[in-house]
Amino acid sequence: MCGCVRADEKAEPKSSDSPALFCYTWNMEWFPAGKDDEFKAKADERIKTAGEKLSAAAQTLQENSSSAEQIFFFQEINGSATCNKLISRLNNPRLKIASISSFYRAKNQKDKQQIAILTTLPVLEHSYERWRNEDGIKPPRGYTYALLDYKDAYIACFGLHLKANGAENEFSLVKQQRETSSRQLLRKIKEVKDSHTNRIVRVIIAGDFNTNVDDKKFLQEDTLRSLYAAHYRSCFRDLKPKDRVTHPGRGKYADTTFDYILYKDFPNDPQTKIFPGTGISDHHIVGAKFEQHEKTNNIKL
Repeated sequence: MCGCVRADEKAEPKSSDSPALFCYTWNMEWFPAGKDDEFKAKADERIKTAGEKLSAAAQTLQENSSSAEQIFFFQEINGSATCNKLISRLNNPRLKIASISSFYRAKNQKDKQQIAILTTLPVLEHSYERWRNEDGIKPPRGYTYALLDYKDAYIACFGLHLKANGAENEFSLVKQQRETSSRQLLRKIKEVKDSHTNRIVRVIIAGDFNTNVDDKKFLQEDTLRSLYAAHYRSCFRDLKPKDRVTHPGRGKYADTTFDYILYKDFPNDPQTKIFPGTGISDHHIVGAKFEQHEKTNNIKL
């Protein structure tokens, strides 16, 4: 775990203005150079294309907003240098890295699949942490965390990329790894809330969960169910499975929903849109618009 930058507990709230808050999550698939550096020569071109896709998504979702705050959650992104190059393509001088992981696969082998949070909001705390071994179950990677200042509340953001599904004979272990991650995450969120009782703490959990409660394959898995039981809501709560495909099927794999924005303690539910991520990733981009006063409904692309 890297060091955590703490907030001034007596920090005053920001202006009473309440621009809409826009959140995006995208698993970028070994971005930008690929798993085995197959796209290394095209890295800059892929960053440019990804920037265009994200800018188009933001322009569509934010078209009726005169002012906006943004939070981006990225998975499978290769470090802070790549994040900064991507930021330069997003045409928002206020956007910055809020938190980014630095996971290693081995002692001297840095993982090419990092997790990052970018934002326009003031960052009060930031850290990342690996999942811990719990009863012999050790999930890979971990989470990134950032505490942001937004109007009359803090927003505790957690970026995730939970264990992927492998061979059928490994599924029981994989399921337990994801469930272990969700239990540890809930404990961390309680710790954050308990340490910031002077302000409302709203929570956003976003990323690639690699599980789906609608799929019979995951009927016995509690990863998402444990979060729903803790009163977290999904940005897809009103959409049918066919209308919220974030991971298009290929080969023997069917269309599914692996990418989520979960939230708690927001005054209203967000509008949600899914934007194509093909050409860069095997996942789509998920966008959610949170407004502070007006009731909203889901919309889809």
